[in-house]
Amino acid sequence: MARILVHPRPFRRVHDKNKIGQPRLGWVYVSHQHEPDATARRALRGAMVRLVRPDTGRTIYRRLGFRPTLRVGARDVSGEDHDTPPAELALDWDSWLELLDDDEKANASYPLRIERAFALLPMLGVGHPEPSVRASATLGLAGLATGLISLMVSLLLAL
Repeated sequence: MARILVHPRPFRRVHDKNKIGQPRLGWVYVSHQHEPDATARRALRGAMVRLVRPDTGRTIYRRLGFRPTLRVGARDVSGEDHDTPPAELALDWDSWLELLDDDEKANASYPLRIERAFALLPMLGVGHPEPSVRASATLGLAGLATGLISLMVSLLLAL
């Protein structure tokens, strides 16, 4: 079971470069207040996380970074606190559209859950935002599969 770092809450993408700088491809940045312990925050920086949109099930994998200029926002998606603005995250535009599944209202806020990605490590390369890494990972997995199949066939023929 993955450790949930940020429970489902509304998030809105921030794209103000004066506030966050240029988000790196393959990274997602959230407020440092989501992890108040500085030691744990240092250990999590650069860790692979899974961003899940609970209402649609869309999932992307990115590396985690923290920015002190981002807002924590509402604590949950229940809608109880209408005065609190949504939490902010910095993510490149292509990744945001992939997460939203090309939703028309790309500038709105959406409920997201951020959790540590322990399982499916080979799939992380297949879900990478860089096309060359994605192609390399896919070809590598295909090569591994064909190698295993040929090994099994040769063992069966040897019997």
